[in-house]
This record gives sequence, structure tokens and C-alpha cells, in this order.
Amino acid sequence: MGPTAFATLVTYTCDVVNTYPHDTNAFTEGLVYADNFLYESTGLYGYSSLRRVNPTTGKVLQETTLPSQFFGEGIAIFDDEILQLTWLENTGFVYEKETFTL
Repeated sequence: MGPTAFATLVTYTCDVVNTYPHDTNAFTEGLVYADNFLYESTGLYGYSSLRRVNPTTGKVLQETTLPSQFFGEGIAIFDDEILQLTWLENTGFVYEKETFTL
């Protein structure tokens, strides 16, 4: 007889230790925390954007919008650039991290 596999049920719990304000009209598609800021990619045709947000207040400190034909998706930060993907358009955008210059 071969070895028998036993499944172990593990239960994890969590405690909410704080909550923070967020723009309820923003549909978050990508989120990165870096340099004490949240970098957020929002989605929806005509409303997609890249934002730098104060994580404590929820205030948008910097924002650039995508042309209306693009639906913003995930983001990543690499060196001094932010890479933003789109949903169905097979297009990506590369921004300078500090200025959001395309």
C-alpha cells in the first residue's frame, strides 16, 4: 500500500485594525503601495485613470486620465516608471513615476 495523503483544514482569521477613505466613484483595477503613497489604476471606459493617493486621507494628489477608448487595468512600478495595462485594447502605457508624463 502506498502513502496516504491527509488533508489538514487550516482556518485563518483576521482583524480589521483600521479603515481609510476612498473615492467611491473609482473602480480600482490596480493598486501599488510605494514611497508612502498608493498608486491606483482605475477602470471604466471614459473614466480610467492613474492616480497618486494619500493613503491616510484618500485624497487624490495627482491624476492623469486615459483616452476614453481605453479601460485601465493593472499597474506595476519598475525603477522610476509606472506601467499600466488596458483590458481589451492590447495597449500598455509607461509613465514617469514622479510626473506621470507618458
